[in-house]
This record gives sequence, C-alpha cells and structure tokens, in this order.
Amino acid sequence: MCIRDRLIISQYSGKKNIILENILLKLNLKNQNLEYLFEVCTTNKLYWAFIYLKMLSSSEADFLKPLLALHAELKTREANKKTNFLLEELDVKKKSCEEGSGFIGYTMLWYIDLCFSNEKFPKRVVEDDSIKIDPNWDKIICYIINWLLVEQDKFSNLKDLANVDLTCLLKVLLRLFVEPQLRRVIVNPPKDFASEFVPKSYIELIAKLEKTVIALDAEKKKEHQYLNAFYKFFAQAGAQEGIIVSGELVTDAVKALSEVTHEKKDEAVNKKEYEEIMLKLLQNVKLGDGQLAKLTSAFTSSAYNEVLIYLREAKKDYIKCFETYLLSRDPAIKIRIFSWLNAVHKKLKEDDIGYKELKAIIHEKFEFLLKVDIKKTTELIDVWFQHQHEEVIQKLSKEPKLQLNYVQRVLNDKDAEIQKVMKDQETNSLDTDEYKRYYRLLELNLGLLCNLEPDLVEQEIKKKKCTSSSTFFRPFAILKRTCCQ
Repeated sequence: MCIRDRLIISQYSGKKNIILENILLKLNLKNQNLEYLFEVCTTNKLYWAFIYLKMLSSSEADFLKPLLALHAELKTREANKKTNFLLEELDVKKKSCEEGSGFIGYTMLWYIDLCFSNEKFPKRVVEDDSIKIDPNWDKIICYIINWLLVEQDKFSNLKDLANVDLTCLLKVLLRLFVEPQLRRVIVNPPKDFASEFVPKSYIELIAKLEKTVIALDAEKKKEHQYLNAFYKFFAQAGAQEGIIVSGELVTDAVKALSEVTHEKKDEAVNKKEYEEIMLKLLQNVKLGDGQLAKLTSAFTSSAYNEVLIYLREAKKDYIKCFETYLLSRDPAIKIRIFSWLNAVHKKLKEDDIGYKELKAIIHEKFEFLLKVDIKKTTELIDVWFQHQHEEVIQKLSKEPKLQLNYVQRVLNDKDAEIQKVMKDQETNSLDTDEYKRYYRLLELNLGLLCNLEPDLVEQEIKKKKCTSSSTFFRPFAILKRTCCQ
C-alpha cells in the first residue's frame, strides 16, 4: 500500500467511519499487505470492509473471522443495552440504526446468506477476479455450520441470531436444504479437512435449532408462535431428497402444523400451502404404526383431508380413504377419488382383502360416484368390474334420470364398438352376446327417453339413422312406434 493511501486512511480513521469504509470498499486491495488494514477495520469497527478483506483470503477458515468479530460486538452491545437500558430508552431517537445490536445481528445473517450464495463482497469483477468464493466454498459452508452449533451458556450461537430475527434466520438456514448445491454439502460434506476439524451434521443443526426455539418460546411467552415457525421450517427441510429425519419429530411437526389457526391476527394462514408442506414431509419418511395412529387421530376432525387420506392409505385403511374422498366438501378433492381408485387398483392384487373390501364399497356407492362424475365412473367400472355396466344400470332403476345419463354415457363411449357389433350381426345374422347386450342398452336408452324426454326421441332416431347401419337403428324404430301409441 502506497504512502498516499495510508495518509487518506489515517485522515478519516476514528472520525468519519462511513466515508472511510466506502473508500476501502472501492479500492482494489488484492495482493496487498492487509495487516495494516485489518487493524484499521478492527479499531474503527468497519465490519463491511473487514468482510471484504477476509473474502480476499485463500484460507476457508478466514471466512469465519467476520462472524467472530461481529458476534463479539453483538454480545458487547447486548450487555451494554442491559446495563444502560433506561438511558437507551430516553435517548433512542438520537441513536442511529448502526449503533443497535439488531444492526450487527442482521449484518451477521446477511454475511451467512452471502456465503451460502457463493458470492464475494463487494459483488464486482476486478480484472480477472471472479465474484465466486470457489474453490473452497463447500468447506466454508461447513465452517459456518460448525460455528452456529458452538455452545455458550448451554445454548449454541444459533440462539443469538434467533433473538435478532427468528424468521430471517430460518429463511437463511432453509437454503441449506432446498437448494441442491447446498444440500449436497450438508448431505455429503467434504472429507479433506485438517484432522482436528469434523463437520457437524445437519441432524445436529435441526436438533439444536429446536432446542433454541423452545427456549425462546418460553422466554418471550409467544404461545408456540416460534415453535410453529420452526415446525414449518422443519417440514420444508425434511421433505427434501436425501434428508433423513426422525419419525417422532415429523409426528410432532405435522400435528402442530395441523393445529395452526387459519386466521391469525396479522395474516391469513395459507391452508393449501400448509397441506402441501405436510404431505411432502410425510412422503419422505416412514412412520411407525403408533405414529400413524397418533396423526390419523389428530387429523380426523381437521380440514386437511388430503393429509388424512394419505395417513389412512399408509395404514392400508382403504375404506376410510374412500369415504374421506366421497364426503369431502371440496370438489377438487372429491374428483380425485377416481385417479386414486385407479392407482390403488394397480397396486393391489385381486385376492387382497383390501381389494375385495374396496370393490364391494365401490359397488355399493355407484350412485354417489355417478353424481360426482358420470364419465369417470364409467371408466372406473371398466377397470374394476370388467365392463359390467348392465349391473350398474339395474342398480339405478330407482333413479331414472341418473340411469338415462349413465346409459347415454356408455353408448357414447362405446359408439365405435357398438357399430362394429351391429354391422357384424347384419352381415352374419348371428345374435352374439355382445349384440344382445348392446341391443338391450339401445332399447333401454330409447325407452327412458320416451318416459323422461319424449321431445328428444325423434332427434335420437334421426341421429342414429344418419350415422349407423339399418340394423343399428332398428330398435329405435321399434320403440318409436311403441312410444307413439
């Protein structure tokens, strides 16, 4: 560093810290002797400039030093705040935001987030220098996680940052789990550290974070507000591929999230978002029978029908799943009963007890399924009952309008097949079983039309006459004469 630069720095040192810090941030300090500048930054508490200097280092351990310096300052300011509480309350308007402990805490969170992003500060390219921290980035992540888990006075450093802003801390830490590059580091940490350094596990991070949040909830009397925020974080983190979590904590988290009130004072809880979070977490872990029973009981009277269905299916209680779908007040959930039944049909064998029980209740509830969606019910019968539509039609004899709709749906779906069967009969003069079955359907369709929609009979005759062979519309002509008598 030249004499001119030293003179400029000495002129502002101890007087106008903001100006001095801006000067340092604008200088290209690469390949300089930085010891003097470290002393200037420490003396004048120029933490952003200090971060800049440390990010020039090739040693991953140096990236921890800004956190250590900021943490020491945070503890000092917190201690002074307790000592001079009354003075600070009276003089609060005169203080700048930089003088409070919150400013230091947010600077720490920002710095951690910056390191997680693999970006240097200031974010600029100088000559051939990259804005990336590489190649030691994955090791830096491990050093930061270890520092977060260092315990002082029974609690880790996590607690000091949680005291500043728990929501912000959780948002930063969640990146470790949801971003693939960061998740790779915590799932498979690098192994070429010095022998005395052992990367901490993300499992320990989650455990100490839970301990911290429980303590904060008790201290600040937040009535589980902090704990619920942690559970939401945990559910999002635990749902990620490769992340292993305990069934016990999953049970506690899902149960707690299901009980979050849907109308808080300041904001409305997004029920769909919560349901998606819980489902993804449950799908990523195998729960024991006791845990499944506990959660199923908790969700029986909740508004989260899809979670309840998932839990009941995990217990192989297919009848209860069926009933939950069918009784749901949400049409979007109710309609999914068909895709669910088709998926279960592929999964179960015909001689399974669950298969037989489910088939029996489908048969029993035909009318209800038809009221949800006639077309999908028709397709469902093809899958589960091998085209036994006549049996369904007979069951609907007490509801003729529904019966007519169902018959017409079957005829429309089978139109090409029916025309082929009728044409074969006309050519070969053979009354096959298929011909007789479809002939009965055609007769029933026109008979129902005569009784329920007589004005549409002529239209139906003309339509069939135009599109079909003479044999195909013969039953319509016969019934037409019957209806007109």
